[in-house]
Amino acid sequence: MILSENILLKPFILSDANNLLHFQLRNKEFFKKFSMMRPDKYYSFEHQRSLIIKWENNFENEIEYQFVIFLVNS
Repeated sequence: MILSENILLKPFILSDANNLLHFQLRNKEFFKKFSMMRPDKYYSFEHQRSLIIKWENNFENEIEYQFVIFLVNS
């Protein structure tokens, strides 16, 4: 985890699933221009939760690293 005056950078953890879901839903139309087509279930809490579980496992096994950036004091 890296914390500065303006941002927090950290690996995703399970408690971030709700924030990830809201991010995906808010930006769905924007991402459609650049991403593959996503099934409706992609935009569910359970799917976002399963992604984070996969990312946590991959992080532990040094396969891939997914990070979330939060603004602080905003």
